[in-house]
Amino acid sequence: MAQRFRFVCGECDHTIEVWDDGNPYYIDDDGRKKYAYHPNHELLERCIGNDAEHLCLSCKKEFMVDSEAPTTACPKCKSSEIVRKMELAAKSCPYCKEGVFRCELGAIRECGRTKLAHRPPAISPVPVDPSGRMARPGGRD
Repeated sequence: MAQRFRFVCGECDHTIEVWDDGNPYYIDDDGRKKYAYHPNHELLERCIGNDAEHLCLSCKKEFMVDSEAPTTACPKCKSSEIVRKMELAAKSCPYCKEGVFRCELGAIRECGRTKLAHRPPAISPVPVDPSGRMARPGGRD
């Protein structure tokens, strides 16, 4: 399931929200690009590419990059200082030119990486002996 991430500049508080699954697409019978999103699994199975949201760190232009026709330069200013929005953490903010983006943490994800939520065990863990077998109370097998 897709998850939304929020990147915030530490200086000017400019905020950018982005979905981690991008914009998966398929080509319909008329040759037009159509987007498919969760939970429509039938359409998702037809997808052949993904348009990922990008940001130019030079001119602030927001644009899509097609996985089937990637680009390395901004379509507006031709700068190579472009970044996929899902990779904005620790990048310089093009809006204020002073801050850097931080990723606000989700419940179980951290900047695109799975992070297990820390919870104390509900019961005390079962001891395991060196062979990998559960040890019995009192140390007897």
